[in-house]
Amino acid sequence: MCGLLGYWSEESIVRPIFNSHLARIGYRGPDHSEVTEVDGLFLGHNRLAILDLDPRSNQPMLSACGRVTLVFNGEIYNYMDLKTELEGYPFRTDSDTEVIIAAYLTWGESFAKHLSGMFSIALYDRQQKRVILARDPIGKKPLYFSYGNGFLAFASEIKALIGLPRISLSLNNSSVNEFFSAGFVGGGRTVYEAISQLPAGHLASFTLPVCAPPRMTRYWSLPVVEQIPHASEEELIDELDALLLDAVRLRLRSDVPVGVFLSGGLDSSLIVALAAQVSSKPLDTFTIGFAGTSSDESKYASKIAEYFGTRHVVRDVGENMLSVIPALAAKMDQPFADSSFVPMYFVCRAARQDVTVILSGDGGDELFAGYGHYDAFAWENEIRESWPRMLRRLLGYCAAPLPERHRSRTLKRLVLDDPYASMGAYASRFFNFNERERLLCGPISAEPTPELEFLARFLPGIDWLQNICQADFQGYMVDDILVKVDRMSMLNSLEVRSPFLDERIAEFAFSKVPSALKRRGMEKKYLLKQLARRYLPSDFEFERKHGFGVPLGQWFNNELGDRLSDLLFDAPSEYVDRDQAMRYLKSHRRGLSNYSKKLFAILIWEEWFANQRRAANGV
Repeated sequence: MCGLLGYWSEESIVRPIFNSHLARIGYRGPDHSEVTEVDGLFLGHNRLAILDLDPRSNQPMLSACGRVTLVFNGEIYNYMDLKTELEGYPFRTDSDTEVIIAAYLTWGESFAKHLSGMFSIALYDRQQKRVILARDPIGKKPLYFSYGNGFLAFASEIKALIGLPRISLSLNNSSVNEFFSAGFVGGGRTVYEAISQLPAGHLASFTLPVCAPPRMTRYWSLPVVEQIPHASEEELIDELDALLLDAVRLRLRSDVPVGVFLSGGLDSSLIVALAAQVSSKPLDTFTIGFAGTSSDESKYASKIAEYFGTRHVVRDVGENMLSVIPALAAKMDQPFADSSFVPMYFVCRAARQDVTVILSGDGGDELFAGYGHYDAFAWENEIRESWPRMLRRLLGYCAAPLPERHRSRTLKRLVLDDPYASMGAYASRFFNFNERERLLCGPISAEPTPELEFLARFLPGIDWLQNICQADFQGYMVDDILVKVDRMSMLNSLEVRSPFLDERIAEFAFSKVPSALKRRGMEKKYLLKQLARRYLPSDFEFERKHGFGVPLGQWFNNELGDRLSDLLFDAPSEYVDRDQAMRYLKSHRRGLSNYSKKLFAILIWEEWFANQRRAANGV
């Protein structure tokens, strides 16, 4: 994996300043760093060498004809097939980088349609004075940009852009609301008004000198199929088997050591099983443990590792995790409240001691309906369809005085006839609109934008399960799961590849697999489990939900609660009502409610804001 940075301005920037900003993301590519300047456009690249380790494959890369200069982060998995198709181009390397250049010179701005992989691309066409930015179909690799009349900047991470001339750091009110609602910032926005993220499956074209917004093109999108064609269960299992096996095979291709994350759950265990099928040598697998806590499920990963004969590494992290939270929160660039980024950092660090590339099971839950919260929607819809309206409303009104907890909220929503109404509330994983009104203060005000934008993703003519899976795939997965994986892996100079996120598998899941085969009754991931039964041991516990979690509730009863209290009293952000935040903390510590998620969001905001304030003051 790599890191890239580009900057053009009518007011020239000196190279040492540009170099210092590129160095901020040096961990993304420790093997080589280089900067070039073409027509006033600075292009910089930090390389993590994975394929074709020859120095001729370093970037920025210039086309053979001198017309195109390219920087790119990621991997093109079908580059060997494309190279054969583009045999008229005078290739000088065996890299996938040069294949992108040849594809652009052959197909123009439609080149991205031909690429299968994970990527963020920036290229400059000297003949047309045009800068092209492109991001992979799923959104696995990040690409941020800022522009105005007379300047353009883009980078793999926001930290490389902060402080460059003409980039304002005013906060975006809607983005702050989204963070406190969902725990992340997405939808193409960032927490800063002047910085955007290129959406997945999009291409942006700027003409130099920049004096207008980019021409945005969406070159890939999920299929929308109202009536999924009939196919037998066995036929679909066979097709998924072939697709996933090929996706794993492609992602094992590397000129450096490759391993697999193994939590012991369905998705990662299946990836290990398939990798064992196609790998010519024993696999290296990695997990982390929390000795002496209920969060430690490393024994299940070890059982799968033994079954497939992998060289398995378990790293116990224990109390070490608490100490890194402030530093990791700062590295995220934006406030990010998914606490699993902490164990993700440690499992990446453990893997990097032995390998440079790792395979993961990300994407299985969104594609095949694996999340537990879908159970509540299924139950609510079943009640709506089978119970008389008056009885539902009576039950909902009886639940109205109950405290705001998960089960009581579910009961209250039964008064609503719209099956999608309850899903708007699902967008507020941390604080709903009323809670944000009580919590946010100062220059930030609560607004219902996150809930409304979430509901806007739902499409008519598609059943509720396909809709919620599609919304999660394009929202939560891209802006939470993949952000977490990218940042924590890159902090350790580790490349993570996700076979489930092959666009062919995404198209298969949303165009060929009906909801009845994603969920059968209350059984989640039905079709995927049937495939897994071909490979996993007969006593595998399918219903056990695995992942790299943390004992968040315990932490806030101890050190993490003390840390939050210190932040709120010593150097508050002035965006959060301190009294309301302390009410959450006191209630949590008294055992009245588990507010650990809410408290973590407040903590992360305060940590992030304190870091921004220090940076602004030059500390």
